[in-house]
Formats: sequence, structure tokens, C-alpha cells
Amino acid sequence: MKLIRTKFESGERYSLLIDDNGVPNWYPTLFATSKLRNSAKASNTIEAYLNAVKLLLEWCHTNNILLEETFLKKQFLTTEQIEG
Repeated sequence: MKLIRTKFESGERYSLLIDDNGVPNWYPTLFATSKLRNSAKASNTIEAYLNAVKLLLEWCHTNNILLEETFLKKQFLTTEQIEG
């Protein structure tokens, strides 16, 4: 997974997380677009948020935590998962 920055024809800079196949990661892209971009956050601010999300997702991968599955079950991470 990597963070990329693109520039639209309008000049707007847009950051997004993509997987190893170059496909945007759905939930971070949705979050960045609907919550950050639509509230007029600066592109550097959006990039900072996405860097934090990227770190979280990498940590989950390293610790074998299925974050999306956990949230879909309306559960929280356990203390053991967080401290692991």
C-alpha cells in the first residue's frame, strides 16, 4: 500500500491510498473524499490524515488484525490486540 498524490486538470491536488495493484483502497478514499475534501481541508492536511490511516492499516496487517471485519461486527479491538 502506498500514498500517492495526483493533480486534477482543475489544479486541485488529491491524495489517496492505493494497493499493490494500483487500486484505491475503498474506505480511506471514501473517508478522504466525503469527510475531508468536502469540508475544504487542505491537500496537505488530507495527506497527513491518509498517512495516519496508512500506518494503522500497516500495523493491522503486521499484527494479523482484520480491522474492517472487526468494525463490521460492531466490535472494538481488544486490549491484547492493541498492546500486541
